[in-house]
Amino acid sequence: MLKRYISLDCDFLKTEWERGTPDFSKFNLIFGWNGSGKTTFSKILSHISQKTIPSNWNMRLLFDHGCFDRRSILSSDNKFDIKVFNSKAIQDMFFTEKTPIAPVVYIGKGDSSLARRRVALQKGYNKLAAYKRKITDEISTIKLDSLFTDVGRAIRNNAQCPMNMTYRNFDKRDVEQIFRDFADGTTPDGAKLLTVDEYDTITQKKNSTYKKPIIIQPLPDIDFKKITDNCRDTLSKTASTISEIEINKAFRDWVESGFSLHKSHNMSQCQLCGNQISSDRQKTLSEIFTDAHNDILRSITIQQDLISKNINAIKDWEASVPHPATLFDHYTEKYSIAFALVKEKIDFACEEMRTLSTLLEQKKHNTDKKQVHSLHTPHISNDCLKELFSIALLHNNESDNHSRCVENAQSMIASHHILENFEIYTQKTNQFTYLTDRQKNISIALEKTDKKLNHISAQVKDTLKPAHELTTELADYLGRKELEFTVEQNGYIIRRNGTVISDLSDGEKTAIAYLYFLKSLSDESNDISSSIIVIDDPVSSLDTNALYNAYSYTKEKTINAHQLFILTHNYMFFRLIKSWITREHDSENNKLCGIYTFETFFSSGTRSSKLTKTRQVFKDYETEYHYLFETCYKCCISCSPEKCGEKCYMLPNVARRVLETFLSFSFPTKTSLSQMVLAHPHLTSTEKNVLYSLTNDYSHSCIPGRDYYDRTVLENIPLIMRLVIKAIETLNEQHFIGMKKTLGLADIPELTT
Repeated sequence: MLKRYISLDCDFLKTEWERGTPDFSKFNLIFGWNGSGKTTFSKILSHISQKTIPSNWNMRLLFDHGCFDRRSILSSDNKFDIKVFNSKAIQDMFFTEKTPIAPVVYIGKGDSSLARRRVALQKGYNKLAAYKRKITDEISTIKLDSLFTDVGRAIRNNAQCPMNMTYRNFDKRDVEQIFRDFADGTTPDGAKLLTVDEYDTITQKKNSTYKKPIIIQPLPDIDFKKITDNCRDTLSKTASTISEIEINKAFRDWVESGFSLHKSHNMSQCQLCGNQISSDRQKTLSEIFTDAHNDILRSITIQQDLISKNINAIKDWEASVPHPATLFDHYTEKYSIAFALVKEKIDFACEEMRTLSTLLEQKKHNTDKKQVHSLHTPHISNDCLKELFSIALLHNNESDNHSRCVENAQSMIASHHILENFEIYTQKTNQFTYLTDRQKNISIALEKTDKKLNHISAQVKDTLKPAHELTTELADYLGRKELEFTVEQNGYIIRRNGTVISDLSDGEKTAIAYLYFLKSLSDESNDISSSIIVIDDPVSSLDTNALYNAYSYTKEKTINAHQLFILTHNYMFFRLIKSWITREHDSENNKLCGIYTFETFFSSGTRSSKLTKTRQVFKDYETEYHYLFETCYKCCISCSPEKCGEKCYMLPNVARRVLETFLSFSFPTKTSLSQMVLAHPHLTSTEKNVLYSLTNDYSHSCIPGRDYYDRTVLENIPLIMRLVIKAIETLNEQHFIGMKKTLGLADIPELTT
């Protein structure tokens, strides 16, 4: 049980427990006008119950089991069983969902909360479903199947051949598997992204028909250096000679034969001309036809024969080299180029050897002269020969393994088409994996959300009050039968006089919310005998008939509460509750009730509120008018805002209500306060304008462009209150004197200037 608060600093309710105010009792009735702190007090107790006290709130409250501040309340293991009905509870009690059929209203804090949660979940579900559809559409644009189909078609068209039909039926499933193998690092030998030339070569290999191996004989082993050196040596040798006998070989042979006959017969006279052959001539002829001369000629002949033989050998080898057409087509061009290079080299070597032979031929007629020439040694590069032989080797290897080479070529073509699309495949696969994972997660989330929605719907359905019961109870409570409830989607469709409506009036919401609250107190899950019940203005916007029903329901449902707080600004409801609790719980031996008032005041320019023991006027008189009249009158006596400052905040409203009550009896035909004020016969026009401005404009808290808390506006209120009293006194003096006497009020002192 809450005994008292020691201090409160929450929103604008900043106060301490006023000395002399009795502790709270079992039944507590608190009166206060709007803005005096009733709802803030109920909010404080609600937050304490939920242990959700804002960090900027400070408080100290005394319960029967100890004194607690904000920190100790939040950290305490004690359960504060406090059930609160206020404007926030009314707001939480209703939730309207717009549907294609009609607005569906959910009633009850639990059902409304569940309905809000269900609608939020449904919105989330719809967003997830829309996102899933979007992802599904994005997945469809990835078109991995199209990629597999296109690559499969390219491989099928380019890799198959009549000799091997492996790729004839190659389709997207085969392509997908190869892409996966490549992604896992499993690739065929030789797989690479081919250049255009490489692709053409591999295609030729794939399309090649079988050809026999070729044989290229070794190039004849010719010692070109030795030939050149021998020629150089021969050309440098000399022997004696006579020019006239070197005219031609036949003449030379004739002279040589005749000289040999003369010599063999020891004759010194020429047998042809008869002249004597001189000894010098004999010596010269002898030198010409000696072995040295013949050796030169013989050496020339041998070397020329060797040169001729080598040239013929080279030409024979050239003729024996296989024709390029005998090789596979993809080797033909390289082979032709290599052979042309070899032929160029051997032709040059042969030409060099012919030059040597020509020089030797010239030496025959000039054996007596030493010849020096810059001779070039013929040469055939081994590199060009190696290229030729390596191409032949490639051809022969392919010829020996033709089937396997065709298969390898097909594999390389297929791998090329895989590799040239592999980056696209990787991008699409990564995107596909990401989106499918998202799709899977969304599907899981949708499944979980759907289960939650079904669970919530089941909960709402289990707690849903029958529509006819709600219709009947509300009709009894409000005293009219214009509203009808029908169940729809675990909520209600509401009709007023047969027409579907989207919302209820504030009074109807208050009535329904209060009915639900009171009924919840008797639920099996609640033990009202251990609960503190807080009820704040349950009759707001209700007519008099509904007000009596509210009182009856309140009395019936809360009588067994552990502690009860009822806060109201409605004087009639206050009087009904006061009558009940004082009559039944305020005897000499049973002091179980307390009656209090929230009053506002200004402190250092700040509006605050305090809880006080209720005035005697509340206990002695049955109408609110007595309290309002006394308040206005005492303000006139105080004569200054400093003395009546605690009243200034509400005085414009008090003045308005006093005048409305009094003038409505004096001018029953007038329908508004302005008409009644203007009809007053004893006030001047200025007094009427001032009085109306205060009681009308400043009795409302939301006046555009005006500061409701401005002290300059309120400082003349005591003077204007005199106008209110004057309006009553001058119009009905007997009534004025009676009220003054009844309330025991002193005369209003004269104003001093």
